[in-house]
Amino acid sequence: MFEKFLIEMGLSEKEASIYMALLQSDFMGVADISKETKINRTTVYPVLEYLMSKGLVQEIEIKGKTKFKAESPERLESYIYQQKDQLREIEGKLQDMIPQFKSVMHRNGDRPIVELYEGKESILKAVRGITKNQNSEDEIYNIYSRDLVEKHFDPKDLKPLKKDRVQKNITSNVIYAYSKGIYKSQAGNRFKVNGKDYPIDAEINVRGDIINIFTMGESLNSIFIKNKDAATTLRTLFKLAFNSLKKDDK
Repeated sequence: MFEKFLIEMGLSEKEASIYMALLQSDFMGVADISKETKINRTTVYPVLEYLMSKGLVQEIEIKGKTKFKAESPERLESYIYQQKDQLREIEGKLQDMIPQFKSVMHRNGDRPIVELYEGKESILKAVRGITKNQNSEDEIYNIYSRDLVEKHFDPKDLKPLKKDRVQKNITSNVIYAYSKGIYKSQAGNRFKVNGKDYPIDAEINVRGDIINIFTMGESLNSIFIKNKDAATTLRTLFKLAFNSLKKDDK
């Protein structure tokens, strides 16, 4: 029961076994630990080093011989706090590392990569990721409904995203619908369409060989697609639409 709980806390099976053996004894040498736990002596040493680094075991010297003893069980609480801190640090780095992992991920030819995430936060994370990985010279095309953006997202949600775009001097070729008039932005080419005649219930962003789709009609979802053929074709459709809008604007 005790060892199972320690394993659930994050200790390995060997770490839990050695800790429990020491907890039930005043102190033990490596040979005694090995005999009691049936763990090879060469394995016992690194396990003890780990447990000492986490403050769960201490090394003592008795009559010139090295012995080990378990720290008070209250130290387990400190161990949990350490684990939480490490996980928070890793979580902070994870968002930056995911694109790097994807860049080295083995792919079967040009098979499309498609990923679906649900909820409002998934869209915000995706937009932050898009902005972070975009360069000012990237050719970006975007279509969206400003009404739906304002419906689902508070200004406090959008402010950091706008700030990032301004700092990186990112401009886009944008087609948008908005019932409240003209929406001014620092973006490059912008064309407004009538949302009633041309309903837009999703935001679509294409750059390079990546397509991001954010559904904002009946449900909020973020769809990530990486495929050169699909991105090239969608970019062509955007360019056709822009050429047509430019002619109508003259």
